[in-house]
Amino acid sequence: MRARRTALTVIFASASLLALAYGTAFLPGGAPGWSLGAAVLGSSGSLLGFLVLGATGSGGRLRRLLIPFLLIFLLLVGAFAFALWAPAPEPEQPELWLGLPPATAVLLYGVGLLPLLILPLAYALTFDETAASSGDASPAMSAGGAAS
Repeated sequence: MRARRTALTVIFASASLLALAYGTAFLPGGAPGWSLGAAVLGSSGSLLGFLVLGATGSGGRLRRLLIPFLLIFLLLVGAFAFALWAPAPEPEQPELWLGLPPATAVLLYGVGLLPLLILPLAYALTFDETAASSGDASPAMSAGGAAS
């Protein structure tokens, strides 16, 4: 219950940061410099909050998932920060990383691909502790049998 409340708090705080960051775009003179940091933390924090919220649905213990979740959070912060603060590519001689401009490559691989590799591995290593047991499903099974 505590992890669920913490996850919801992180999601709310992250959404507030994102709303603040987007809201500053309408200020006279443009967005202040700190709004990019708020956008990075808000985006990464909301994804972390949803990860924790999803993991608490099984009722399992989250202690073993703490390190993979923090690793994902740091990876997301780094990837979003790099993409926002990276210099624009040169049109005549663009630098390419695996065929993409650096900021695009970091977003694609850092936000899309690496978490896709880390999360299933973390889930597999902690499956016995975090997955629902057959005892968890028995109330639902008995309710389904009574309904028919």
